[in-house]
Amino acid sequence: MPCLTSYGKAPCELMRAAFLPFVVTAFCFASETAAGDLPAQIAAHWQNADSPTDNDYVTLHAFVPSPTDARAQGLFPIAPGFASIRLRRDRVDTFLASHPTLPLGWSPALRPQLDRLTDWTRASTFRNTTGRDGSGVVVGIVDTGVDAMHPDLRKQDGSTRIAWMLDLSRQATGKHPDLEQRFGCHDLETGGCAILDAADIDQAIQSLVGTDEPRDTLGHGTHVASIAAGNGLGSAEQRFAGVAPGATLVIVNATRQSTEEISDADALLATTFVFDRADAMGQPAVVNMSLGVDFGPHDGTSWLEQGLASFVGAEHPGHAIVVAAGNSGGLYLSGQYTFGIHTETRVIRHTRVRVPMQAISPAAATLRGTVYVWLTWREGDALSVGIEGPEGDVWIDPISPGNTAYYKTTSAGKNVETIILNEYRGKESPISDATRGAVLLVHGGWSTHGPITLLLEGDGTAELWLQGVGEAGLSQNGLGMMFPRAVKHGTVSVPATHPAIIAVGASLNRLQWRNSNNQQVQIEKFGSQTPPIEDSIAFFSGSGPSSTGILKPDISAPGAFVAAAMSRDAAPSVNPFSMFANDPSTCPTASVPCMVVTPYHAIASGTSMAAPAVAGALALLLSVDPTLTAPELLTLLQAGARWPEGSVPFPFQMGPGVLDVAGALEAYELLGQPRLREPDTSKSWFVLANAYMRPDPRQPVCGLIETRTSDGSVADGFDAGLLSLRVDGANVSRPLTRQAPGLWTFCVAAPTDSGGGTAGIEVAYQGEPIGNKQYLLIGVDPFVAREGVLARGGCCMHPTANTASAWWLLGLGLWIRRRKRIQKLPPRLSPV
Repeated sequence: MPCLTSYGKAPCELMRAAFLPFVVTAFCFASETAAGDLPAQIAAHWQNADSPTDNDYVTLHAFVPSPTDARAQGLFPIAPGFASIRLRRDRVDTFLASHPTLPLGWSPALRPQLDRLTDWTRASTFRNTTGRDGSGVVVGIVDTGVDAMHPDLRKQDGSTRIAWMLDLSRQATGKHPDLEQRFGCHDLETGGCAILDAADIDQAIQSLVGTDEPRDTLGHGTHVASIAAGNGLGSAEQRFAGVAPGATLVIVNATRQSTEEISDADALLATTFVFDRADAMGQPAVVNMSLGVDFGPHDGTSWLEQGLASFVGAEHPGHAIVVAAGNSGGLYLSGQYTFGIHTETRVIRHTRVRVPMQAISPAAATLRGTVYVWLTWREGDALSVGIEGPEGDVWIDPISPGNTAYYKTTSAGKNVETIILNEYRGKESPISDATRGAVLLVHGGWSTHGPITLLLEGDGTAELWLQGVGEAGLSQNGLGMMFPRAVKHGTVSVPATHPAIIAVGASLNRLQWRNSNNQQVQIEKFGSQTPPIEDSIAFFSGSGPSSTGILKPDISAPGAFVAAAMSRDAAPSVNPFSMFANDPSTCPTASVPCMVVTPYHAIASGTSMAAPAVAGALALLLSVDPTLTAPELLTLLQAGARWPEGSVPFPFQMGPGVLDVAGALEAYELLGQPRLREPDTSKSWFVLANAYMRPDPRQPVCGLIETRTSDGSVADGFDAGLLSLRVDGANVSRPLTRQAPGLWTFCVAAPTDSGGGTAGIEVAYQGEPIGNKQYLLIGVDPFVAREGVLARGGCCMHPTANTASAWWLLGLGLWIRRRKRIQKLPPRLSPV
């Protein structure tokens, strides 16, 4: 959960009273102050208020120039240029007071977002062609740990396949003192950790006690690890083998007290450990992080994204990081309203734009939780931000850039606190110098009878993302807080928006299977598809682009209904709240464990399952050439991608295509041995990064062209002059450019004052069109682009009818808490 640190000198007794359960004195306080004049301990106390466990720690982080400087400030260095400290809540005030100039930040916790899979991805074809299975390459899994006893993660002789493990939920064993010192395992105040090598794990496995071996209560990490690199020994004929079954495993259990939440600092520490151990073994490495959060700038500038990006790039051959694109691409349709976690709006001078946040299907008249909202805008825009309560009372009047504001009330049955940081980049702000925008947090309890409304004034276009926690998120009590006029594009999560980090969307892996009782399970409906089609893009998958217009996700892979390893502690018979427990929307009978397919394997869905398929694919490619860099690996993945056989209603949700490991190998071989392969226009395609264009030449929309032969192979070596790009209603800002065999890119931009128009984009080879001509509406935001009207006088973001397609969000994986998942489709909502 997020931790917001000190903002100034408001009366401490009032702030502390907010967190004493027996205080009944009511007061209402709202103020706008110069930046840096708000109390830090407010959000520090919020950080775990809605956590499912009684976790009394908060995590703060900072940019630092060297490990020496970090330790001198009482921080722990976790990656080059990055450090953190984990404090008990009652120590936050003291630490901040003793470090008045230290630039600390905070962020919400991350949440963990095959027999068919290896066929769809052609991983088995790659392995059969090359004889390589990922051996000699590290696959690092940063997740909830693994079940070390699982046969898919052990060798034929029963010994472990895990070379090293960092477990943040345990204490140091003393067996690796140098490593334990380097990774902070002896610091019990901050939680400590345990480091195990293969011999330690084998000893634990063979122990008669049977309680010392690494475990995975939730089951997410075990499932993810086996998709990337499981050897399938727990199934007949190794049916459920992963993509790179010969890879070396380095595992990090990055959870501490909570089994579902991982701090940014621990995610970076985990990544450092994986690459450190891989370098020590002399092996290239891929880190998989099936985790994410919707709160953030979505432009690659978050603290976590910058930290992760420091590990990869042209200067780090043999290193790559893969993350899930997130499961927030789905929309809810209720009457005329389309709800989701992301929206956009244009603000013009002398008007007040109202952006409501509504509780969806609330089970009670009041709601308790925390809402985090991030607003991002471009250079040159200037917006003031305020907030209005459900009863129509203004909690905070719009504050101008460079300011902060705080509001609290316990009157009239309310108990609400709100903080706004607008363009504030000082001490403890999550807003970095590299981005523009504001942050708003609401914590406490409020009425569900009306929306909480953001108030925007000034001049500019704002993109907004919302994340709810507790009852403000998806839970047994309802669907939480969302924007009533949401859009699908731009929903890829953080840390997936950085260009150096490979983000993976999800496709539909299977429609039927037999459970462990040999009963047939059939998927009759998936989102709006009835019946669904295999190999379609999953409706819940996070959509691009990033807020800077970068095409995301970078690739898609099977993620819906994937069979992989099931931790013994996550079996529904052991844990009825397991991620593999029956889903009533899928399982016809509650008593039948329909998601369990063998005693060792089960079905799960989410981009959490898609990401490790790509991590395994990169391990296969690195086994062929361990010197490949992350940018080169990404280019090969995209150059070898295929168009899915199923439905792709929104190509910007897919990226350039779905994973084809054999195709990536083909692209790699063509780099060394070019040869002429003429494109077949009926087999080739192109995709655009966004769903609309803004009338601003500084904000182009880019596209990727995939050229294929008549048999679907990569087409390359042809005369580049035969490939043409024709654009009307906009200008070409980047001409056709070859990125790799079979992969071309271009960018187009709409001129100023072209709002209300339409841009048409055509791609052809020898005059024959590649795919259909694509049209992009031009407007300052997607609603103006589509409807052609910019509402004034403060009403442009009220819920209205719209024609955007909407989808029912699948709440699976660790992007929600499984034990609180919605058990059935709420009657007020309809999937479309």
